[in-house]
Amino acid sequence: MPVISVIVPVYNVEKHLRRCIDSILTQTFRDFECILIDDGSPDNCPVICDEYAVKDSRIIVIHQENAGVSVARNAGLLIASGEWIGFVDSDDWLEPEALKILIEKQIETNADIVRANMRHHFNNYTIESVCNFPYINNANPLVNYFLNGYNTLCATLYNANLFHEYYVPEISIGEDTITNVQIFSCVRPDKICSINDLIYNYDCRINGVTTTSIVQISRKPFIDNPYFKCRLFVEEYLYKIGKNTDDVMSAFSYDIITRAIIPYIISSKCKVSRDEINIFYKKYWKKCAYKYLIDKYERRIIPIYYASILLGKIYLSLRDKIIIFQNIIISVYKRLRNDGVIKAFKYYLLKYVLRSK
Repeated sequence: MPVISVIVPVYNVEKHLRRCIDSILTQTFRDFECILIDDGSPDNCPVICDEYAVKDSRIIVIHQENAGVSVARNAGLLIASGEWIGFVDSDDWLEPEALKILIEKQIETNADIVRANMRHHFNNYTIESVCNFPYINNANPLVNYFLNGYNTLCATLYNANLFHEYYVPEISIGEDTITNVQIFSCVRPDKICSINDLIYNYDCRINGVTTTSIVQISRKPFIDNPYFKCRLFVEEYLYKIGKNTDDVMSAFSYDIITRAIIPYIISSKCKVSRDEINIFYKKYWKKCAYKYLIDKYERRIIPIYYASILLGKIYLSLRDKIIIFQNIIISVYKRLRNDGVIKAFKYYLLKYVLRSK
């Protein structure tokens, strides 16, 4: 029995698949199985999967009709024999010591979930996505999950037992979020470990699903976007399983607010409706106790839009200039303070006030 089962759903990624599989097979930690689920891929992916299965006995291949990434992952979970589960998307790749880092940290902490970080590779640049995990000790794991804002299943090691009661969400976008909410609702606070090691490489292709959905977000109200509908599904699920406590719902509100703000920031063409702003302000903004975690300039967007959509658009158009101006004022103040000018000014001002009395 292998220690780790790595599950890879495969669909229409012929150009990237070999890079992905090679990065798994060359791991310094060797005791794993790699389950490739060909989800009815129309290109040459099925042939590539079978080719690797012949070369390496650790490769297991499943061919099925196209049913989506969630069903594909579930097919992998049904046959996975490892004590631990890891997920890799077929157009991404792992660093050579990824599995070693995860399993060593699990042994050290006895955690049921070990989460690491990733690099996001765009066409001309790379972002190292190190999460400042705002972990709250002894808090409900769902609180830390929603505050983290790290929804992917990748770059994470899961105890296989956590998936015994898991069910496949029937949605096209946001399945990672719904899966993680189910898993985190079953874990004790002390059984989650987050590390800053960059072990995973996420390929942000210009025509990828994630990139496409971001473009969709920027062009229409967030409430019409699949990401919002996914979170409504999550909200309904939290009530269903009785996890709708004040702390969890406050953290959930933080998650949904931060994602609602994104469209306003990244596109001046975002369509903002009064109904949308009312929903975010009245239903989530007032309920959120973690607003202080949001960048102070972004934190103002929802309340300003609630006061006036016109003012909101003006604020966004001037936001960068406001930031620059405030930074200049702060810089000048610090220099004057260091030079003693402010102290002298306050002294003579006080002297003048006392004399006038």
